[in-house]
Amino acid sequence: MIGSKPIESELKFLENLQLIQVAVGEFEFQLNFYEDVGISIECEVTINQERCGGIEAAKKLLTQLGKKIKRLKVLPSFDLEILFSTGLALLLHLRSDGNESYNITKSTEWFVF
Repeated sequence: MIGSKPIESELKFLENLQLIQVAVGEFEFQLNFYEDVGISIECEVTINQERCGGIEAAKKLLTQLGKKIKRLKVLPSFDLEILFSTGLALLLHLRSDGNESYNITKSTEWFVF
């Protein structure tokens, strides 16, 4: 699924996963969940309708450690909205420049958007 657009039904496995780690790098941040699932994020994000950069977003997502993904939704723009059990909404914006926005790994499967 490299270079494709996100399809909601293919990503349903993310629902009910518990966030166990937020990792911050210079150019990206990562969310890791139980069940050997991770999301590596290199795009702009919006948290609760406020755009923020990687480090700022990671700080806000630290409050979600131990919480579960309640629902996800692929918007018409192909942005991915992740709603946590606390009500926090994380929106991953699909980049228009053709570069990788985020990738999702599940054991040996790899989804790149």
